[in-house]
Amino acid sequence: QRHNSEPMTTVAFSYVAIIIVYVMGFFCTVGRILILMGASGGLLQYDNSNPRHVKDKVSLDDERKALAERFDGAQANTWETVPIFATAVIAANITGLPQDSLDILCIAYCVLRLCYILAYVSGGKVLSYVRTICFSTNFWICMYMFGYAAANSPRYTDL
Repeated sequence: QRHNSEPMTTVAFSYVAIIIVYVMGFFCTVGRILILMGASGGLLQYDNSNPRHVKDKVSLDDERKALAERFDGAQANTWETVPIFATAVIAANITGLPQDSLDILCIAYCVLRLCYILAYVSGGKVLSYVRTICFSTNFWICMYMFGYAAANSPRYTDL
């Protein structure tokens, strides 16, 4: 355990993983915007003042419209999962989950989140099952971190 007088020399990967997952969501947004910009005639024609309704205003073939919607869905799901993942990581760090174990869980979460996004954006029935497996596994990774935190948090009698 680090004492306040010791300088902090490394950042725990688990905290960096939160940023990585957040950036994955950002890239989903970029993918959607690139598709819509291409359909609207480029950057100057893209209506950034009303980005949620651009796909309704531009002429997209069914395949591109579906791809833009899948990017949008992957982005929305990523934003929805960031708070629970970040909270689980913070709780696990505070309650002392061994750093090696926590880093492995966070690496697994990031890899599974990337697989989830790729499966979502690629579409198809078979990949929808891959997506579900990735999502479910990530859910249980967070529940494990919360479970560890609950089992190792100070009790009122310990204070």
